[in-house]
Formats: sequence, C-alpha cells, structure tokens
Amino acid sequence: MENYLAILVVLVVIGLVLSKISPVKRKGGNVHDNQLASVEVADFFRKPVMNASESKLYEFLLHVVNKYHYPVRIYPQVSLGEILKTDNKSAFFAINSKRVDFVIADRDNIPCAVVEYQGAGHWQNNAKKRDAIKKLACEKAGIKYFDIPATYTGNELKPLIDFFDFVNAKEG
Repeated sequence: MENYLAILVVLVVIGLVLSKISPVKRKGGNVHDNQLASVEVADFFRKPVMNASESKLYEFLLHVVNKYHYPVRIYPQVSLGEILKTDNKSAFFAINSKRVDFVIADRDNIPCAVVEYQGAGHWQNNAKKRDAIKKLACEKAGIKYFDIPATYTGNELKPLIDFFDFVNAKEG
C-alpha cells in the first residue's frame, strides 16, 4: 500500500511540474486560446528594454540629436514588422519578429534608418544570417542600415552623424 501511495505522490508531483513548463492546450481551442492558456500558467518578470552598452549608445544618440536639433526621433528595440510591410506573407513572417536596436524616424514618424549595435553578446548562434535578413529588408524599403561595433569610436559613428546632417539639410 505504501508503494502505491509513494507512486501516486511522485505522479502528482510530475504532473504539477509538467503543467508549469509546458503550455496548456484547451480542447477544441484555437491558437489564441492556447496562447492565453499558456500565459495564464506562466510567471512573468520585467526586464530592461536595453542592456547597459545599448543604453550608453542610445543616450549618446539622443544627446547628438538634441544638441544639434536634428529633426529625427529615435526609438529603441523596434520589431521590423512595425516599420516594414510587404504583400509577401512568407517574407513578412521572416522579418516580423526580428528587432533592431534603434529606429531613426523623421518628424512624421517615417523610418529613415536603423542602427544595429553589435555588442559583445551579439554574435551568437545564427546572428549573421539574422542581420543579413534585417539589412536586406530595410534596404529594400529605402531604410538606411547602420552597423555599430561593440567598441565604437568617432570613426564608426561618423557615417551616422553624416546621415543626421543629410536629414537635417533635407528637412531644413
């Protein structure tokens, strides 16, 4: 009898553990019902929008924009699906969930450039392919793409500052 009770306790514990780590699927439910069920049982925690090195670059960009009154806005951590559109569903799904570190938009909130900061942890897994997809999609939409290395200097930022000057002259 004790063995059966021990086995029952083990099975209940395993069931509880599995319910916390695997999404719950509701019978006959659609994708959204299943997503809602997963979210209902999950624990969520806040995390910073940017890491420390991204924040440093963001503060620098804001400083330059404000100091020289460039007619642009800078948005951090933007999904490409928010700034690009296409009639090709497969291509849209390829870019929709990919994010860029910063979007530079004009006064009308039309994106004109993106900045990808290649921080220390950036080159993991298939980062080169992900970046190639982002760059190609942006360039096809007429959005300038800037790669900023982890250890950037004024030389690496000069093309970006020149771009701000170009936008300023165009807007002025």
